[in-house]
Amino acid sequence: MRLGAEEQHEECKEMGATDEVRCGCGYSEMTLVTEAKEPCGCGCACCDDGGTPRSTAQEIEELNRLRASIEARLEGYAEVASAQVRVRWPNKVEIRISERQPVLAWEDGGRLWWLSRAGVAYLAREQRPGMAMVIAPEPALTIQEDPMAPALDPEVVSLAVNLSGVFPSVGPLVFDRIHGLGFQDPRGWIGYFGKGGDFALKVRMYETIAESLAGEEGRVALISVEDLYAPYYRYKR
Repeated sequence: MRLGAEEQHEECKEMGATDEVRCGCGYSEMTLVTEAKEPCGCGCACCDDGGTPRSTAQEIEELNRLRASIEARLEGYAEVASAQVRVRWPNKVEIRISERQPVLAWEDGGRLWWLSRAGVAYLAREQRPGMAMVIAPEPALTIQEDPMAPALDPEVVSLAVNLSGVFPSVGPLVFDRIHGLGFQDPRGWIGYFGKGGDFALKVRMYETIAESLAGEEGRVALISVEDLYAPYYRYKR
């Protein structure tokens, strides 16, 4: 969107210009850049003809389009949450980037990804101790051309983070296409929690079933609370 003279001047003032030292946009007393009533006085290279600003409205508009284009390209990377490009006269450019914060590490068929709370996935750059971890033996992420498209349902991401917080001693979670998220319980069985739903209620139901099986730990193969209306457990064969 094209900036008016006053709006452009306000932006320049944020970049360090003052009323005493005219900014490079050429704004002066509510006039357009090509109609400045006073010399620019900023001493920059753009003013070499007696102090009259050389920047035209068209040039400023082109600069704004370029700035928007750079921001859009940077934000096209999944790792970047937001980007801001600022031009400081006469010849400085500042680029500020906010990194997208991962909450979950996901090993997908042997390849390690990071996921945001929204399910956006991007290749992991390092191992981060303490981050929730899921291992999917078979690829489960949906990686698309659009890097901003969720690769995983945010509800699954939330469930994984919550499970890791409540059961920190179980180590990495596992993901099964049929049963969803689960883990190897230290008591001897595999627990499955599905792909979403009421997390707190699932945890309570899981522990209730586990308590009812006290003394039979060696015989139990799995406990499933994938479906709150149809939880079950299975003995080893």
